[in-house]
Amino acid sequence: MKRYLYTLVNGQRRDIFALAITTIFIPFSWIYRFIVVFLRAAYARSIIFSKRVSVPVISIGNLTMGGSGKTPTAIFITKMLLAKKRKPAIILRGYKSGSGFSNDSDEQMMMAQTLPDVTVMANPDRYQAATEIIKHGQADVIILDDGFQHWRLQRNLDIVLVDCVNPFGNGQVIPAGILREPVSALHKADIIMLTKSDLGNTADIRKRIARSFPDALLVETIHSPKSVTDIYSNQSCDLRRVISPVIAFCAIGDPVSFKSTLLSLGADIKEFVPFLDHHEYDVKDMQRIKDLCQAIGITTVITTAKDAVKLKNFGELWSGITVYKLNIEIQVVKGYQEFSQRIAHVLGG
Repeated sequence: MKRYLYTLVNGQRRDIFALAITTIFIPFSWIYRFIVVFLRAAYARSIIFSKRVSVPVISIGNLTMGGSGKTPTAIFITKMLLAKKRKPAIILRGYKSGSGFSNDSDEQMMMAQTLPDVTVMANPDRYQAATEIIKHGQADVIILDDGFQHWRLQRNLDIVLVDCVNPFGNGQVIPAGILREPVSALHKADIIMLTKSDLGNTADIRKRIARSFPDALLVETIHSPKSVTDIYSNQSCDLRRVISPVIAFCAIGDPVSFKSTLLSLGADIKEFVPFLDHHEYDVKDMQRIKDLCQAIGITTVITTAKDAVKLKNFGELWSGITVYKLNIEIQVVKGYQEFSQRIAHVLGG
């Protein structure tokens, strides 16, 4: 049922039944829209005060529910800052996560594994988290993962991601659509990053955004596959391993793009099993996929890096089957020089 509702509000279903259900949600969307627009205006006019910290703050966010690439983009920018000899820290809200450094969210665990020397804190109160990090000398620049709708902490740069596969869903805000704010909120973005630009109608999206938001810098990126890693032996292999028959599964906001990436690599996907974003796997889930493997004679399974951090306790169950994670990196294909200059300007360089 949840999967059906998600496909409905993201614009994938346009039949009469879907239209009828969406229409029921419209009045609630109006209420949600009013609240969001009011709150943003209240912060902009200092009716509600936001707070500034003593180091630069770079926010990475989006307008929609679901996966547009915020986490890999945060990792990409963090690596840029490390290369500039800066000391970044990442703050994210954390799905079902409390405050502090507890590894409760899949994004936080993936970031901590990928960036072992970087402070990664999950805390719904971003200002409190930033203050604590700065107080302990853990950062000279803060990155907010999923920060566009968090207005309490002032930022020096707002980067907003637009997924070229499904940029704005059906155009409605929650709950009738997937928009967390009206599209007009993009006028607050300093940089609009078009993600997965190789998978969508990027030219039309670019024209629409450039026409409506001419002051924002437009940057295009792709999710570039680099390798696969056996999640239990930690052995990395080249991408040719996915050409053999595989079963793929994931629990991310945009499972279609993961499948498309595998197909573009030549993967022979015998079964594709999507779960809802942030799904917490249990033994039954793993056994279900293993049963599929045994039924059709598959010995290779592949998932995302975000999912892999949640599978560590299931190693014994996968005896005889290799479970890989696909390692991807963000690659800027248009606008890199201007993007790098904006980052340098924020840093005072």
